[in-house]
Amino acid sequence: MEVYSRNDKHAKVLADKLNTVFTSDLNRLTPNADLYILCLADDALEEVIKKFNHKNAFIVHTSGSVSIDIFKDTFQDYGVLYPLQTFSREKEIDFKMIPICIEANSASNREKLIELAHRLTDNVQLINSEQRRTLHLGAVFASNFTNYLYSIAEELLTDQNLSFDLLKPLIQESASKILNSSPQHTQTGPARRGDDLVIQKHLLHLKKHPEYENIYKLFSKYIKDKYSDR
Repeated sequence: MEVYSRNDKHAKVLADKLNTVFTSDLNRLTPNADLYILCLADDALEEVIKKFNHKNAFIVHTSGSVSIDIFKDTFQDYGVLYPLQTFSREKEIDFKMIPICIEANSASNREKLIELAHRLTDNVQLINSEQRRTLHLGAVFASNFTNYLYSIAEELLTDQNLSFDLLKPLIQESASKILNSSPQHTQTGPARRGDDLVIQKHLLHLKKHPEYENIYKLFSKYIKDKYSDR
């Protein structure tokens, strides 16, 4: 029915896509929607909730790390609608493949969110706040940290006039392995093999990048420790 953002330009972009109206004033938000979805940075949620005038509304947030209890003292009907995926404006996502994690403060609200989520995806999960925090933490390791490691690899290759494209088949193969097997079983590399000679050569190469040298040492240590008895 309506899009709200503190920034008029941002609100208009989304509203135009949805063929609806927008506002940058919370006090002018339409009062009769079936559901209000707060898609905000975590540190903005509390402020918006305090200023939200429609206390009888059914309201949810989409955060992976914020408890459902953030609504408890203000609203009677509330929940969480958390899509587990990384989003970029420039890339379209097939929502049918995304797990959407649901939590609600009552059985009836839970059923409403399940019905809505099933319109978006075939993968709907009932997950509580503590589980969701752990899931979000796992996502940071699996996606955000991994992407940072990709950026390190790209920088190292660029220094030698090599294209990051050379690594893409390896990245695809590594990702495809864990689709059918536990990552505990697919670990490879010099640290997994205990190949100290190769590790020392790599560390020598990284002397001009001390921050990456530290990351390499830390990862290698924990991988070696994990697989030392296997």
